[in-house]
Amino acid sequence: MADWSQYKGTLPYASELFGMYQPLIGWRSKRTKGRFDGAKNHAFAGIADKLLTTVRPKVSLDIHVNAAAREHTAERLLDHIKLPALRPLRVAGGPQPFVSPKIDTVVARLLSMKIGAKPPEDWGHVVRFEAMENLLQEAKEVVLDREKLAELPEIDAYVSQQLAAFKGDPQTALESMFERESTISGFLAFLGQNHPGTLTSMFFKDSLTALLGTMQLQDPLLTFGHNAYDAVLSPIGVVHLYRQYFFEFDSFLGPSTGHIWLSPGGTVELIEVNTRKVYTERTMESLTETVQKSETEVTRQDELADAVKDENRSNIKFGFTNVATYSSPVFQDTATASFSLDNEKKSTRETTHKYMRQQSEKLSSEIKRSFKTTFKTSTEVTDTSSKRYVLQNKTNKLVNYELRRKMRKVGVQVQDIGVQLCWQTFVDDAGRTLGVGRLVHMAEPPELGDLQQPDAVPMPGVLTEQININIPFVGLDTDDTDNAYTDGSETEVGFLDSTEHIQPSFRQKATFKQANYTLRDVSLDPQGADAKLSVRDKQSADGSSSGEFTVHLDYVHWHDQSSINIAATLVWEPSQALKDSVDAENKKRVSLYSAEKARRTREAFYKAARERIKLASRIEPRKAEDLREEERTVVYRTLVKQLMSVAPDQSRHVVSELIRSIFDVDKMLYFVAPEWWQPRRHPSGQVLGDAEGDDNGAQRAGAASNAFSSAFLPGKRFIPHLTMTPNVKHATVLPANNLVDWGGGREKGRDNYYITEESAPAKLGSSLGWLLQLDGDDLRNAFLNSPWVKAVIPIRPGKEKAAINWLQQANVEGSDGLNANYVAEPDDPDELKSTPDHQVTISEALDHLIKRIGEAQQKARTPVMPNPMDPADPRNHFAGSVPAEAVFEHGFYPLKGGVHFDQDGAEQAIFSQWMEILPTDQIVALQVEYDPKTLQIKVTDGVASAGTDTDADTGEHDHDHDHDA
Repeated sequence: MADWSQYKGTLPYASELFGMYQPLIGWRSKRTKGRFDGAKNHAFAGIADKLLTTVRPKVSLDIHVNAAAREHTAERLLDHIKLPALRPLRVAGGPQPFVSPKIDTVVARLLSMKIGAKPPEDWGHVVRFEAMENLLQEAKEVVLDREKLAELPEIDAYVSQQLAAFKGDPQTALESMFERESTISGFLAFLGQNHPGTLTSMFFKDSLTALLGTMQLQDPLLTFGHNAYDAVLSPIGVVHLYRQYFFEFDSFLGPSTGHIWLSPGGTVELIEVNTRKVYTERTMESLTETVQKSETEVTRQDELADAVKDENRSNIKFGFTNVATYSSPVFQDTATASFSLDNEKKSTRETTHKYMRQQSEKLSSEIKRSFKTTFKTSTEVTDTSSKRYVLQNKTNKLVNYELRRKMRKVGVQVQDIGVQLCWQTFVDDAGRTLGVGRLVHMAEPPELGDLQQPDAVPMPGVLTEQININIPFVGLDTDDTDNAYTDGSETEVGFLDSTEHIQPSFRQKATFKQANYTLRDVSLDPQGADAKLSVRDKQSADGSSSGEFTVHLDYVHWHDQSSINIAATLVWEPSQALKDSVDAENKKRVSLYSAEKARRTREAFYKAARERIKLASRIEPRKAEDLREEERTVVYRTLVKQLMSVAPDQSRHVVSELIRSIFDVDKMLYFVAPEWWQPRRHPSGQVLGDAEGDDNGAQRAGAASNAFSSAFLPGKRFIPHLTMTPNVKHATVLPANNLVDWGGGREKGRDNYYITEESAPAKLGSSLGWLLQLDGDDLRNAFLNSPWVKAVIPIRPGKEKAAINWLQQANVEGSDGLNANYVAEPDDPDELKSTPDHQVTISEALDHLIKRIGEAQQKARTPVMPNPMDPADPRNHFAGSVPAEAVFEHGFYPLKGGVHFDQDGAEQAIFSQWMEILPTDQIVALQVEYDPKTLQIKVTDGVASAGTDTDADTGEHDHDHDHDA
């Protein structure tokens, strides 16, 4: 914008505080030194373990024991032991000969022996093709000559190892070995002529260098700086405070949003409905219904100042304080080793301008894109919240109206309002003591009311059958039916009589009416006849339901009867096949019942899991102020515990007041370190339900449905929840056939999480396996997973000296490192640069910084004095006001050039200025005509503006504004 002077004196309608914290490097205090010494000791302990396990000194005992001494005790045996030489182990430095495993051959070992203890100055002369050819011939002679091979133990061991690898096949072993010898010798000759520098690492290793390299991997700071740990963070830093002002300048008509053509005498009524998008489930449903007849959509933040504030409050890179008088987000700049306030003020101003400029541009562009306006014609107005435009054409011509949106010009300025010295320290794993919310959700049990326990098919039992059998008299050599017979022979025979015989056995067949039965037993009843009967030769195939048996007349007296009737009881037993079929049928019915019950149980579990995922994702975060206050409290706990550890309980009150008088503890800032500095400190995963009494997670991988089902057993009450468990192995794993992904869901090592089509977007950190708080915001989640938090407490103005003295106490930072030399930066003032006669110390550089801060704070409390010699001096505009409040009292004053980072003599100067163009929700109807030749719009005198009327209760309009063309 060319001319800003027309807006001079415009008062700001909003402002926003902004801070830039800059840590300082150089003072190696007691607390800092102790922290890094612990890391160094840990690194050296690891190195010691490696050294002691890999290096072994050679100790040999010379023992002379005679036969009589063998019976002596161990104490007496010590008298016969001699130790010729015992010296400390010398950790060798410099190159030590060895053969790399990649080239380990007889040729390479012979070459290593010839080279000796030091690398040759010219590898190309030593390792050339002719030399390697001669060495290969020597290797062949050594391997094939047992006497020469015995003289070289290292080569003998290598050859034995190669031969043993082929398990008794020396011919194949030698062929393979000599092929490798030929290959390696040619490869070494090639390296000697083309890349001789690589041969040193193949034939020599520096154990001491490797040891130091390992130490550097364990602790990179060992080689950072001029000395060990020179480049460490000081326990002090500087916070630069800025204020961003917003000015309402002017408005203008923006681009066209629509056209209306009116015929002569025509009237049109336009209804514009404005809605706001609120990203909650209930509001989204309302929006869906309203959008069908809405004509304008605006973003929730239609004000730049409010949008900037919200953006700052949600940025996880900021440090925050919740005190009402000092509620400014503070961005952390890069650390600096310079104690010069002028240089750092210029740097932080540039960073602040860059961040604010990009931020406001981004937010304003979002606001611009969020507008969507359409219009419809209507004969009646039914919307309860609308803007009514009535256009009427009373002429006899066709009139064109162009609808344009009103745009705002918002000016932005940034002012430097002060600087403060700060004390900084670290709190490791600060979120460890913070609790996380656990969602209580009562799951619906599976619907089993209509699922009946199946009736078991009764197991078939033993059945009996009664049959009648007629046994006739069948004489073999007689027809006398008045005799008794035993086993078919006459029982009583006279002196002169011969023995008579009858048929004693009668074969019988039986068939059972039911299938799959076997005849197991037969009992006979003579039914009063004078006879004794028995069953013989019983036969029945298993499951045939038929059988045969023989009725034998053990004794019978016919009593002149031609036959006797007997009753037979047949015992039929079910076959094993019939029993198995019944058992299989019962198992089938139970299986179907169990499968249906399991299906309904799984269905209930999945339903509950989906509902929990949805509910958990839509839990409204707690107030940001409450979350930040809790975080500040846990940080304070650790700090106070450290600082008050040497103070008795009786003096804690005095010490607390002393600290408050020096430090502005209510303005403490804390910066959350990103999780990737110490990844996966709290690996977690979703848990979708636990049975009561199993707080460690009743549901394990692959057993989700079983755990859910067991929760409904009699006597157990189910209280499921959804939370994050500290052990990712306890996370619930749902079967893959119920999951859908776009690939990669089954890959190992991924921190997957569950979502549904109704759940809200996942929280920050879900894909990283973070520990998440259901009712927390992104800042809380970052805090919970942060490896450490940097706490920054501003020092009260004028108390810098007292604060430094307090920090030098033994129980705080101590005075270590203050006498170290200060290494000045090229742009530092002369007071901070050492001379041959005087070396500037850290303490002196710190005194210089405190002095400059004191001067800046004094200027901040001094009213601005005018400059009569220069009418264009901004001080003339702000004269009489305290610099930090001058803009509120005197309004806008244009900054020449837009940016000015290095203003001398103006500690609270405005150093950055720009303008933003923002849309509004107001529409203007502008009458236009088109040039038939150029086809360009030419604006006529007729302008129609619109009146508004909103009556949310009745939907009626009290005032209509008609605009005639």
